[in-house]
Amino acid sequence: MRLEEQRMQREEQKRQREEQNQMEQLRLKEQWRQGELEQKRLVFEQMKWMEKLELKKTAKTSRESPAAKIKIWGDALRNTISRMPTEGIDVVSWFVSAEKLLEQLSVLVELQSILIRPYFSERAKLLMSKCDPSHATSYDSIKKNFAPGVTFVSICVSRQV
Repeated sequence: MRLEEQRMQREEQKRQREEQNQMEQLRLKEQWRQGELEQKRLVFEQMKWMEKLELKKTAKTSRESPAAKIKIWGDALRNTISRMPTEGIDVVSWFVSAEKLLEQLSVLVELQSILIRPYFSERAKLLMSKCDPSHATSYDSIKKNFAPGVTFVSICVSRQV
């Protein structure tokens, strides 16, 4: 009887150990799955972060492109500048006011000639089309071709202020 009880106790202990081993294996498998899930989540987060960074770079690049700058400055000028008049002295004063406006808005020098062209009179546009293209690349050369007195007038106006 005693042997029987000892054998039963050993079997019970053995069964308990097996159950514990199975439970431990299940727990380890669950931890491993959790680790895999966490690793996948981290990889996903990293990919998401990289995509956001790439989008920011793309957005920054597109904002810094010449076309975007022209759009921004063009919108700023649209409601603040008038069309170029056709009379000589009025053209001079138009260039003075346009120059002040470009200065106030801090328009980049390389964009000034591009941004000012849509406001030219039809006659000025015609003259520009017949002009040497190298004269149309800078605002200063355009100003010199159309309003020779602008530099003198702008010097006088700046001294009065």
